[in-house]
Amino acid sequence: MLSAAAVAWQFTRHDPERWEKPTLRVIALAFFALAVYVTVSSVLSLVGRIDVQRSPVGIVLTALSVVVMPILSYAERRAG
Repeated sequence: MLSAAAVAWQFTRHDPERWEKPTLRVIALAFFALAVYVTVSSVLSLVGRIDVQRSPVGIVLTALSVVVMPILSYAERRAG
């Protein structure tokens, strides 16, 4: 959400190209923080410090992502 907010903020500026580099830094920081969180959470789950629970919402979201992400990737490559 932070990366989407950063892009939206960039395009509310007078000169969006001028704000591209700071926006990319915010996006990179958001994804790095997400990677750290996922890594720590995964390691703690693997060593047994955190109980893993099933979530129907999580399962559905993962299934939808597996279907939708390749389609989006294809569309982005065509547009790019």
